[in-house]
Amino acid sequence: MPLSIDAQLRDALKLRDISTRTFAAIAKLEGIKNASQPQLDKAFKETAGGALSGDTAEKLWGLWCELELMVFETYAFSPWAVMALDDGERVHTSLQIFRGCQTLRGKEDETNSGDEQ
Repeated sequence: MPLSIDAQLRDALKLRDISTRTFAAIAKLEGIKNASQPQLDKAFKETAGGALSGDTAEKLWGLWCELELMVFETYAFSPWAVMALDDGERVHTSLQIFRGCQTLRGKEDETNSGDEQ
């Protein structure tokens, strides 16, 4: 039986040593509702039946995947870089910068693709 999004998210946060407090702060800054620290703590308890709603879980998982991509690319392109993931506001600011870079990279890729025609 596959793990629920709640369980996958719980395991992913543990892997990166990100607290529910920090992740809830990032989610709040992203405008994701029903993702406070108490709600996440309740959902992540293995025996509790307090699962996140489908929409909230999907938004949180999407946010998590984007954070993972940011961490991966940071280490892949700047292996000397250290990314602190313990402050929600700082992580959210880094995520906004990362998104801007992704947008610029996409435009650069489109420009380069146009040159080949």
